[in-house]
Amino acid sequence: MKDLQELRARLDVIDAQIVDLYKERMDIAREVGADKVKTGKKVFDPIREQAKLDQVTELLEDGFYQKGIGELYAQLMSQSRKIQYQILIEEGKENKSVFTPVAELPVSSKEIVYQGVPGSYSQLATKKYFGEDAKLKNVRSFREAVAAVVDQEADYSVLPIENSSAGMVSDVYDLLVQYEATIVGEVILPISHALVGVKGATLNSIKEVYSHPQALSQSSEYLEEHPDWKQLAIGNTAVAAKQIKAAGDITKAAICSEEAASLYELEIIDQGINRNENNSTRFIVLAGKKIYKKDAKKVSICFELPHVSGSLYRILSHVIFNDLNMTKIESRPIKDRTWEYRFYVDFEGNLQDAGVQNALLGIAEESKNLLILGNY
Repeated sequence: MKDLQELRARLDVIDAQIVDLYKERMDIAREVGADKVKTGKKVFDPIREQAKLDQVTELLEDGFYQKGIGELYAQLMSQSRKIQYQILIEEGKENKSVFTPVAELPVSSKEIVYQGVPGSYSQLATKKYFGEDAKLKNVRSFREAVAAVVDQEADYSVLPIENSSAGMVSDVYDLLVQYEATIVGEVILPISHALVGVKGATLNSIKEVYSHPQALSQSSEYLEEHPDWKQLAIGNTAVAAKQIKAAGDITKAAICSEEAASLYELEIIDQGINRNENNSTRFIVLAGKKIYKKDAKKVSICFELPHVSGSLYRILSHVIFNDLNMTKIESRPIKDRTWEYRFYVDFEGNLQDAGVQNALLGIAEESKNLLILGNY
């Protein structure tokens, strides 16, 4: 039996050969890419790639080896495509971006829209981003807020996209695709919920608690300590406060911000009931135009994938290969298509970066319905 050192020495020789062959293969892939630029052929040819996978796996009889060589060649062809996408970028053959870089976000005399009523967290986030003197307008629904910018009725709208403890705001994700509005900014707002009521209301008098579903969820631990309270979901935390004020009933309470309590002259019964010092909500700033600030540092995209094994892995490899840091991924079911999903991905970068352009080109070629949601 050969000793371990001898076996390792043989592996070193084989590995050196593999490295040389790998380089040779990638050099040829680069030449293939140059030819595709001249002829206008698409980089991704799934029929050709599948034929190659079938060919190499048939050269081996052992099932384990067949699977292994299939995975190896899938990676080799993926890397070959990435080299060819780089060539398209270098030759200026990629699809030109419809996004326009700007030094600062333009603001006209139009209003900035948020969902809810005065005193809502959305209003607080809007003021935090645009300043106390900004001209604001509130609307009833997320859909109205998005439609306002798409229809050029407002410069920008501000909507919650996710909470650090309760997760994504799914309705907003869906609206981004339906309306193709553009994310041009974001603002993080620390969230501290208060339990509020009319004068005379106490913990013992409360029978019903009103708030937005997210606020109820974020305060679930506190609410579980009061199992007799009936929880009622409402469209907005500040709307809940306004409704409690109008009712004038000591058995009814709302969960909202302290600012909303002050605005509607309600008494704070308990503070910080979400019991999470790190609880924050991320709000996005939407525009109706395809613009981004020149110093933008995050890209948000969404795409659909064929329902086949490994498709998400192959798409995300474009982010990895181009040294981009992915900061978030979410999925949402696609309406009327059972068990099919749309993926939302955030990664660091700017649309002017070569790595970002290369990644987006590869994702566009190999996914379905890529939509760049924004660079901010």
